[in-house]
Amino acid sequence: PLTAPSRGLGRLFSSPQSPLAIWLLSPQVREMPHEPEEAALIDGCRRWQAFLRVVIPQMTSGIAAVAAILALSVWGEFLIPLLLQVALGFSPIEAGLMMVPVALAAMVSKRMVVTLVREIGYRRVLIGNTLLVGFAMASFALVSLEQPAWLRIIQFALFGLVT
Repeated sequence: PLTAPSRGLGRLFSSPQSPLAIWLLSPQVREMPHEPEEAALIDGCRRWQAFLRVVIPQMTSGIAAVAAILALSVWGEFLIPLLLQVALGFSPIEAGLMMVPVALAAMVSKRMVVTLVREIGYRRVLIGNTLLVGFAMASFALVSLEQPAWLRIIQFALFGLVT
């Protein structure tokens, strides 16, 4: 279960990302031709052999893209608290509490995404969001101990809105 730290943390951080991975991979799976898999089954492969030898190689580009997206997403959840602890000397509980505005803002923004995509299109939302995430991440270079707590909370909430 969660007793081994590396396995437990891996499961803990990857489980919320599973729906996103399924959602991102499902169009590729739907559009994949069934004939190569059927040919492998006719040639004597068992179902799992056909899956490993035929289906997975056809999906490698999609799997790699999803793995990169999910790795960056999970990595961000690790790096921001690490920045707060190492660079600013926050305790783990303080760094964790600073993630609350990020989570709350992210929950609010998820409701707006569908409307935005319908109104201005997926490509524009993706490009705009990528730029906003870049600016939000670059703004963390400005975080300092002299910065008022309320300003830091707003900065983190804005980061949560665009992630």
